Amino acid sequence: MTGLLDWFRGLSGRERRLVVVAAVLGLAVVLVEGVGVPLAGLWQDARADHDARLAQAARLVRQLDELGPPSRGRPAPLAGLVAQGAGLVIEPLAGGGGQARIVRGSGASAAVLGWLEGLPGRGWVVRRLVLAPLGEGTISFEATLAS
Repeated sequence: MTGLLDWFRGLSGRERRLVVVAAVLGLAVVLVEGVGVPLAGLWQDARADHDARLAQAARLVRQLDELGPPSRGRPAPLAGLVAQGAGLVIEPLAGGGGQARIVRGSGASAAVLGWLEGLPGRGWVVRRLVLAPLGEGTISFEATLAS
């Protein structure tokens, strides 16, 4: 380090200014390429993931709006639905007799939305749905289901 300082002190004033400008430019390039570019890539990836989740939620809402009256067939038992909700924590709160059931749960947003999308195929219709973000890609939900 002392050798570098001795060399720098041995330069003329004009040479010192040029060395300082070159060092600042080199540091700026390192910061932009080493920090700025990776952060911009992460931002773009997060934005694309968010847009994909919004499109999936919009598709789910559209499908819920397009549903007609509930099917007359026998719905799958709610216990089976809970068992098939991989990665979800689901608890039945109220209801019975195949009419309306209220369930509450939480999990990864993709798992929750996928589980909700599969309910009509099993004979259940979502009558009311409340989603709330929990952070780190997870959401909680409370749904009223009808058979």
